[in-house]
Amino acid sequence: MKKTIKWEKWENKFISNNDEEEENTFTNQHQCVPFLQTPYGAITYKIFAPEKNNLNFWCGHTNFDLRENIECPIIIDTDGVEIFDLFSAYRFRICIGLTFNEDKVKRSIAIRLGCVSPKIKNINFTELRKLRIDLKANKKPWIIYVLPNGKYEHEVYESNKIFDSNLEKYQKTQLALGGKLLYGV
Repeated sequence: MKKTIKWEKWENKFISNNDEEEENTFTNQHQCVPFLQTPYGAITYKIFAPEKNNLNFWCGHTNFDLRENIECPIIIDTDGVEIFDLFSAYRFRICIGLTFNEDKVKRSIAIRLGCVSPKIKNINFTELRKLRIDLKANKKPWIIYVLPNGKYEHEVYESNKIFDSNLEKYQKTQLALGGKLLYGV
């Protein structure tokens, strides 16, 4: 199954853009003000959004389980992600910092989760194709890992057990850094 991620803009329904409505929200002579619970305590939305909600929230929907040990840290550690909330095994919400390009942050998350292949720059396809043919002719398990910058490394293994162990390591590396992984037995 190919991993997929779909994005939906998340709007906060609790923030009112109508000042008159805000003026009339009194209960027992106390003003009801929506607040945001943070690690530093409750903060009113007025601090963040005097006129409108300037928090850039997006909801991500996936077809794979996000509760695995590696998926959530990958999202949290992506540049531009300020807030991360896991709603279910297949749904999460992020807040993208205002100085970051939201499309680049979302694409970076998709690449890091393995949903999209990154564009590999400066790759010599002729050289790589020749190496692949040579490795196949060797009739031993092999791995070629092409880094996002176009450089690559390859290894040939004497046994399938060593190959399987190293393939798992390369797959984790590809998930974290991107690039392209080619292998054969």
